[in-house]
Amino acid sequence: MQRLFTSPYDYGYHEVVVSCPSGRFSDVDISRNVAEISFFESITKPYITGNIIIADSSNISNHVNFMGQEYIDIKMFDPDKTKFLEKRFVVTGVTRQAKANDHSSVILLTFVEEHVIISEMTRFSRTYEGKPEQIISDILNDHLGVSVRSDISSQDTLRYIAPYTHNPLQMIMEISKRATSVNGAPFYLYSSLHEDGLIFESLETMLGSTRVSDKVFNYSAGTGAAIDQEIDITSRQIKTMSIANNESSTHLFKNNVYGAQYLWLDTSKDIPTELRYRFTEGINKMPKVNDTINYDAQFTLNDKAYHEGVSSINSQIVTASLFDNINSLNEEIISDDHLKKAEAKALRSLMAKTQMDITLPGYRFMQKQSIIGKMIDIFVPKNIAIEDETNNIERVSDKKLTGKYMIFGTRHFFKNTKYSVVMNITKYDNKKNLSQETVNAV
Repeated sequence: MQRLFTSPYDYGYHEVVVSCPSGRFSDVDISRNVAEISFFESITKPYITGNIIIADSSNISNHVNFMGQEYIDIKMFDPDKTKFLEKRFVVTGVTRQAKANDHSSVILLTFVEEHVIISEMTRFSRTYEGKPEQIISDILNDHLGVSVRSDISSQDTLRYIAPYTHNPLQMIMEISKRATSVNGAPFYLYSSLHEDGLIFESLETMLGSTRVSDKVFNYSAGTGAAIDQEIDITSRQIKTMSIANNESSTHLFKNNVYGAQYLWLDTSKDIPTELRYRFTEGINKMPKVNDTINYDAQFTLNDKAYHEGVSSINSQIVTASLFDNINSLNEEIISDDHLKKAEAKALRSLMAKTQMDITLPGYRFMQKQSIIGKMIDIFVPKNIAIEDETNNIERVSDKKLTGKYMIFGTRHFFKNTKYSVVMNITKYDNKKNLSQETVNAV
């Protein structure tokens, strides 16, 4: 059966219903009034946010009387009328409302997943025991009614006393930052637009995950509208590419990425554990998806490489044996496990070192498959005029920008039956032959 796409940006149609369980108003289908919908995902946030623009010429604002206390159910369909997305959200506010003319207004609403609002209303104190992923799962199930798909962390069984001062999401984010892999990789707790519940994954898992497509996505300034027989190619064309605030060594120094001194003090025994973190020791344990770490270990100032410096001295009280037979949240049995916390902190900051935003057609993302935290392979041509036709991709490839990236965050943007995905993608290594590039050479 031939798919009904005329452009890789086509998405079909949407269904949007606003409701209120209190019966304040009757359910209203605003599908015809919706001008734009955006969804935002990030591996740093355990929830999805979004906004929606309504062109109101039907007295919707008076009928609903938006208070930030309404459900909004959204379904998205592809041109073949196949549903590829269905989510319920809670309206969190009217960001802007403007009269378009005497008889209509434009309303911008913001929304969020409902477990965020439940979390804001919840405070409790209770003792939990287990590995970090088990405690996170227990808190989510007990108080937010949300499931979680988890990797296995390297931590031993912990005892966590949930404080009244935190809501459940604050608690689980605190615990998630405590978790590391065997190699000191950080964990991320996030929500996916195409998956129910939350996901708790290590950076290592993400870097080793399958790509969102087995084909390369290409940047081309000549990207245009697709015709049916070209859609496989045009659906992989990067429409825009933007790079900002990359390779910031000052940011990395401030966040202890290159090198730092750590002191963990056991007040029960008055015994300090002092360890030195060096960038080269932590990063070399991580997967190299593009070949070579984006760091010059031979570059020195005052005869000292960046990773031999001490950008800060960090102290933390980690009272050992706070409980008789189980670790507290920040306690470790051996000193090397403390060092994993330093490595995880550095790797979190490192993921902001080489980032870019790219815009792609939505064609390949209209499926019930999470793309956040996955890998994507992109090709970018180098900054040089090409004087002759060539089929040698390596000759014209920008080896700094071309490669495999992890999808860090996304904006899914729907407007006028067109679907675009803006991806924030990141990597920390380059192609090995980048060092062989010369100026003005093709």
